[in-house]
Amino acid sequence: MLRVENLVVRYGDIQVIHGISLEVGEGESVAMIGANGAGKTTLLRTIMGLHRSFEGSITLDGDDIGSLPAWDRSRRGIAMVPEGRRVFPDLTVEENLMIGAYSQPDAGKVKALAAEVYSLFPILEERRRQVSKTLSGGEQQMLAIGRALMAQPRLLLVDEVSTGLMPIFVDKAFQALIELNRRGVSILLVEQNAAMALAVANRAYVLETGKIALAGSARELLDNPRVKAIYLGEAVA
Repeated sequence: MLRVENLVVRYGDIQVIHGISLEVGEGESVAMIGANGAGKTTLLRTIMGLHRSFEGSITLDGDDIGSLPAWDRSRRGIAMVPEGRRVFPDLTVEENLMIGAYSQPDAGKVKALAAEVYSLFPILEERRRQVSKTLSGGEQQMLAIGRALMAQPRLLLVDEVSTGLMPIFVDKAFQALIELNRRGVSILLVEQNAAMALAVANRAYVLETGKIALAGSARELLDNPRVKAIYLGEAVA
């Protein structure tokens, strides 16, 4: 579905992404793990069209989308859950969800999409009239995921879903991603919590200073001594 080839991204004169190539297949869940500053968020923002690439290509279903604006990529089936949730704080839960469905002209379809979000996160239905800034961090993360789902994406880009959340909400967020993938949504997950990311992914990449350092199945990387030592905090004999 998604193919990134030889991608180079810069901020001014500073090169952040150094010739990255990766793929996400139809129905796959792919994790990207790495330390802070490795370039993970920049990669997702570039795929979404929020940052311009300097070199390389991004294709979706074989079509080059590298020059398209973010709104056009959204219409083609890509949605993003940004780092830090970034809900609209003074709008209600329901209003936030409706913004996610801005490109959907069918009111009946919008209602059906909202019902799907509420079935995935029942607490949001209970809070639907509540102003979003009054939600807990975990509830805001559910809302950020739900808002992205209102665009009916085929590919969901998820940036650091566990950041700042209590363990119970981390578990709920990851369970939601598992369920979405089971329903056929392809996922590219950027995450510092390597153990959780590798537990829910089919395949994974390790990003170090803007380059792919390792790639393989999630199981292979879970068993990799280097990954254990650096990202899983396990002592290696």
